[in-house]
Amino acid sequence: MRTLRGRLSLGAAAVAASVALGACGGDDGDSAGSSSATTGTAQATAAPEDTIAPDAAVSAGLVQLKAVGTKVAGAASGEEAKDVAGGLEPVWRPIEGTVKKNEPDLYLDVEDSFQRLESGDLDNAKKGARALSTAIDSYLAKHPA
Repeated sequence: MRTLRGRLSLGAAAVAASVALGACGGDDGDSAGSSSATTGTAQATAAPEDTIAPDAAVSAGLVQLKAVGTKVAGAASGEEAKDVAGGLEPVWRPIEGTVKKNEPDLYLDVEDSFQRLESGDLDNAKKGARALSTAIDSYLAKHPA
């Protein structure tokens, strides 16, 4: 029994030492570079809805989104509507985190309107454009730049 207990203690100590050494391993003396690389990776993997933008950028982006929504609703065909709707996400991505933080329900309304606008169904796209416009107007009324 003593031998088994001793072996288990020795094994636990070996695992603890491995973990401690593993945490220290790979240090090439440039701890600042390692830290900034880790920080850069964390920033690169941050979701768009976690990024906060200045209020002026949000207002300008929402005005652009509204214009894109209007173009989608005015498209001559479902395929054209889908193509134009491709312009929504690049405008939305940098500002969506601020909208989500300030107005979570409105954020969901905007996201839902995107589904309608990107559907390729002109009637659905028109409904999406109206919903987007209403959501944007509401946001801008509550959060003027």
